[in-house]
Amino acid sequence: MAKILFRNCITISLLLLPLGLGAEAKPPAAGFDPNDPTASGYSLVFEDEFTGSSLDASKWSPTWGWGNGINNTYPTDEALPGNVTVTEGIATFAVTLGPTPASRTYGTGVATTRGKFSQRYGYWEASIKLPSNAHGIWPAFWLVPTDLSWPPEIDIMEWLGTEPSTNYMTLHYGTAATHQQYSTTYTGPDFSASYHKFGMLWTQRSMTWYVDGIARASTTSNIPKNIMYMILNNNTGGWNGNAVDATTIFPAVLSVDYVRVYRAP
Repeated sequence: MAKILFRNCITISLLLLPLGLGAEAKPPAAGFDPNDPTASGYSLVFEDEFTGSSLDASKWSPTWGWGNGINNTYPTDEALPGNVTVTEGIATFAVTLGPTPASRTYGTGVATTRGKFSQRYGYWEASIKLPSNAHGIWPAFWLVPTDLSWPPEIDIMEWLGTEPSTNYMTLHYGTAATHQQYSTTYTGPDFSASYHKFGMLWTQRSMTWYVDGIARASTTSNIPKNIMYMILNNNTGGWNGNAVDATTIFPAVLSVDYVRVYRAP
């Protein structure tokens, strides 16, 4: 998502072919089944079904993890812990219309596993329902290194309210000064109408993105080796004219049914 500091630093955007698997792309790991990773020998090492009445503090923190300075990249947004709630097995991340303690326009929701869960490689998946009537809303499910270096960054699900049927899938690589990215989109159904599975298989040699259990994109270049942790967030902004307007309905709610991470055999 390059939310940390760097969305404006994008220098290269390599789009894959319409079906999602480009010329350099290779199939996912032989025999891997995203609908049953354990059948492929993968073990479940992180799971949250959000069955409690609040965010599980042993797994998540409802903050960015870098302190309030991170919000300097969102001049109109302030992350509010109260904007992340858990009810009846669903975690919700709300964008609300201010005021906020920092006198910004919008309150937003974020949760990270920094300091609580991180991993190199594996299969990462979340079941997510995107916000509706959400022009200007910008949610994501992504990974960044535990040492706070950047890049790399892996965006599993990145979405714009102006494009409700499109999922952006991106690997950021290079250096902060020479940032590059391998990026593609998958256009499917309206992701705000129901829950959909967004997954990513990360191995030493390849990365494959899945939507609803089907491989949509893959690359074998610039595969990161960093230990990474997860971020789930719902903010405003983005690109392609994704700005809040009179049609945006608040609160704009990102709903998450579960998050699961598997380790390779």
